Amino acid sequence: MYNGWSNYETWCAKLWIDNDDITRQKWETAARVVWDNAKPEKPFSREEKAWIHLAEQLKADIADNGPCSLLDEASLYSDLLRTALGEVNWHEIARNIIAGFVDVSKTSKAQTCKAWCFTCRTARDRLDP
Repeated sequence: MYNGWSNYETWCAKLWIDNDDITRQKWETAARVVWDNAKPEKPFSREEKAWIHLAEQLKADIADNGPCSLLDEASLYSDLLRTALGEVNWHEIARNIIAGFVDVSKTSKAQTCKAWCFTCRTARDRLDP
């Protein structure tokens, strides 16, 4: 745990998202679109589908397609940066953004991933207990 988040990397990513108005507004808008389009699909609830889709978008935009040229070359720095980005709990960030306008308190954080999730590459162990 770090400052109420699952780890430092997640806290840091969310801090940077929140500290830039344009970035924050971009992800709040994306979250609303994802929420509006989310439909329950067994075994996932509407909330879970929204979290998963937003987490996938966050990871794709920030971790996979970041503008950092360090990721383009094999180096100590690219390995460390990829490792740090791999530790970010994108579901936790997605849930937090969606919780800003939807009451998700009735759904447990542990229910975010009921099965293998390609966004965080692991099952429930990547989520808060």
